[in-house]
Amino acid sequence: QSTLRGYVALQNRYYAPIASRKIRRLSSADVQTFVSDLSAQVSPKTVSNIYGLLTASAALYAPEISWRIKLPTKQKKRPTSANSDQIRRLYESAPPNLQKAIALSAFTSMRRGEICALTYGDIDGNTAHVHADLVRGVRGWYLKETPKTSDSDRFVRLPAAVVDLIGQGDPSDRVVPITPDTITECFGRLRDKLGIPIRFHDLRHYFASIAAVLGIPDTYTESMGGWRPGSHVMKSVYQNIITSEADRFASAMSDHFDTLLKKV
Repeated sequence: QSTLRGYVALQNRYYAPIASRKIRRLSSADVQTFVSDLSAQVSPKTVSNIYGLLTASAALYAPEISWRIKLPTKQKKRPTSANSDQIRRLYESAPPNLQKAIALSAFTSMRRGEICALTYGDIDGNTAHVHADLVRGVRGWYLKETPKTSDSDRFVRLPAAVVDLIGQGDPSDRVVPITPDTITECFGRLRDKLGIPIRFHDLRHYFASIAAVLGIPDTYTESMGGWRPGSHVMKSVYQNIITSEADRFASAMSDHFDTLLKKV
């Protein structure tokens, strides 16, 4: 659904300069001009996505076509990483629903859609079952009962302060009853107000960084955060999760964030 929505958005916004042309009559020079003009408007990644959809369509309807195109060079972004003081400031200053979202992302590594799909029925004491996703399709938001990947279906440990923050509710009620886009918009305004240049998704990076600082092996961090195991055979085949060790590391993460929140 999200992929289709993305294609429709690209189609409606960027292809006007060549929309009236027959695809078989587009020369390499025509397409290069189209790509070069796009490069002055959008990022290299977006240009690549636009061109990729065009070539996929050409391969389907005119497979004999072979354009020679030079795409703009993708610039490698330096990953941003917030420190604990910045996270605390964001958490302290956020309104209730955004505060819950920040806590669930930074302190348990949940994604936006997972946060918005979480219900009180998914929470048992200090453990939350992450198994659903609120996603946007062509016709609006809908609840996807299965996670993005099998690794995303997991149980996460909630710090005591987060359990208190969340409180209690009807099992069918959502803990954060807003959409992922609303989280992004509200977080963006708060971030700009506080002058902290990070994205909401960077809160998951913060979680992983703290895990590294605490010396928690990647295997256990991947399990807690719902990331795929590393592609290396040794990591994916032999570094299996040992339940007792996973519980110990989850407790270490939870205790760390509880200590942080006691300062709020």
